[in-house]
Amino acid sequence: MMRRSKPDPADEPACRRTAVELLARREHSRLELTRKLAARGFEAAIVVSALDRLESTGVLAAER
Repeated sequence: MMRRSKPDPADEPACRRTAVELLARREHSRLELTRKLAARGFEAAIVVSALDRLESTGVLAAER
């Protein structure tokens, strides 16, 4: 099995890609995604920014 290297904690595009990969498996709440992305090493400000962008494009929705 391949090991993934730790992402750059300030890489917002990588954070968004990771969030989309998680959402592709199943719906997650914003809180769940925040926790999972933080556990993967992304900075809190990057996570907030990435999730805000996903919400603005409709990829992440609180209604679902």
